[in-house]
Amino acid sequence: MENRRNCKKWMNDFPGGVLLISRDEEEKILAVNEEVLRIFECPGEKEFMNLSGSRFRGLMPEEEYHSLEEIFSSHNEKGRYNFYNFSSVSMRGRPLDVEGVLGRAEDDEFGPVWILGLVRSEAVTGRWSRRWIPGSSGNMTFAGRLSG
Repeated sequence: MENRRNCKKWMNDFPGGVLLISRDEEEKILAVNEEVLRIFECPGEKEFMNLSGSRFRGLMPEEEYHSLEEIFSSHNEKGRYNFYNFSSVSMRGRPLDVEGVLGRAEDDEFGPVWILGLVRSEAVTGRWSRRWIPGSSGNMTFAGRLSG
């Protein structure tokens, strides 16, 4: 059972983008934090809502769309969250690869919601390189930061 809470209260403290999305067939975007606006290069929430049509499915090409319920339940039936990625386009027309973590919550204001935490894929991998460093264990390790 999910606890009710004010999800919007902590959204801007989260280290990444956060969207609150209605947990129904419409999947309406109810709230976003500042990082979502930065990821999608939108000067404000109004422009982001125009870009997305205020719907989760508006953030990606139609052929990549799957309902959040389908995504959540197909990966891990017993887990509290699942990972998700999709391609998109920023307001400036820049291609984006976006990764996120998807979970359910009960919000005091909105009722049942999806919480989708996002980062651009390049934010995850673009500044680090991975290479195999031979050793007794043979594990992959981070070799170090790449320069800009």
